[in-house]
Amino acid sequence: MSSLSVWLILLAPLATLAHPVKPGDYSKQEASGQFWHISDLHLDFSYHLTDDHTKVCLSSKGANASSPGIFGDFMCDSPYGLILSAIQYINASEQKVDFMIWTGDSPPHVPVKELSTKLVIDVIGNMTSTIRSLLPDMLVFPALGNHDYWPQDQLPVSGSEVYTAVAEFWKPWLCEEALSTFRKGGYYSQIFKSNGTSHPLRIISLNTNLYYSPNKVTFNMTDPADQFQWLEETLKLSRQNNEKAYVIAHVPIGYLPFTSFTAAMEYKFNEKLVKIFRTYNDVIAGQFYGHTHRDSFMVVLDEKDSIKELNPDISPSLPLWPPDISIGALLFSSISTLGSNIISLSDLHLLLQL
Repeated sequence: MSSLSVWLILLAPLATLAHPVKPGDYSKQEASGQFWHISDLHLDFSYHLTDDHTKVCLSSKGANASSPGIFGDFMCDSPYGLILSAIQYINASEQKVDFMIWTGDSPPHVPVKELSTKLVIDVIGNMTSTIRSLLPDMLVFPALGNHDYWPQDQLPVSGSEVYTAVAEFWKPWLCEEALSTFRKGGYYSQIFKSNGTSHPLRIISLNTNLYYSPNKVTFNMTDPADQFQWLEETLKLSRQNNEKAYVIAHVPIGYLPFTSFTAAMEYKFNEKLVKIFRTYNDVIAGQFYGHTHRDSFMVVLDEKDSIKELNPDISPSLPLWPPDISIGALLFSSISTLGSNIISLSDLHLLLQL
């Protein structure tokens, strides 16, 4: 597998660098590369500076913003300026990257009445346009988040207005086969073509929002949108074709990093997905998620081991932190890998006063 580096640019922890090396082969013939990971942009279009700190943003839900500034406040989701500054930094950086992964959640955390299907589509379109305009040559592999729908969390198992509209936004990045399954159920896979690699790399973008506990649409189903069947068929084909795969999604498997023995997914869905990942551990080289707003990684343990990374967000909103904290962090992390598998992580921080 080629040597890949992962870089994340986040205003509230993290950027990543990964170096996969094929086991038993340390020759310099392996190609090297990098990719960015961004997640949980959570654009709060209502954010503005005002003397009344209870009215700075809709996402504070009336709570007093502690120290609002041009890049936001911890009681609020991201103002556009914060997201713009992050993407501009990526654009201005000297990192030569092969692609970007974007693991969902563009709309803000606001009451249901403040959003609509049209507003959700408009926000995702706005974020897509921002990335495409500032990074016109960047290949992006996106995934949907639980807030990328209205009402939030209730993502459906068949074609919807959101799936159809977002497929049009992401057409410049995805092939027609990927767009076809995305329009059906919000998921897809696509080969990343790179020179000098010993294994083709397949990006598998899952709609794990179908398994999210608050999703009432899928609660009594066994295989929402036939995604489990599709995933197993895709991984089986990848194994036959000697491919490696990166799984990207929004809602992660396993226990949440800030709670004790609480998973984001319904138990039956979590167990099924983990079982699939264990079965195809030889194919899956890495997993990348969003949703938790935490800098963390987890290990899938069984007779074989696999590491998945949880990526923090660009949004400064950290609801479990004390409201008087007003320091944001612009942070990079390096992840070293062996045979495309992540083996170590190191962070470099740049604090920003909001």
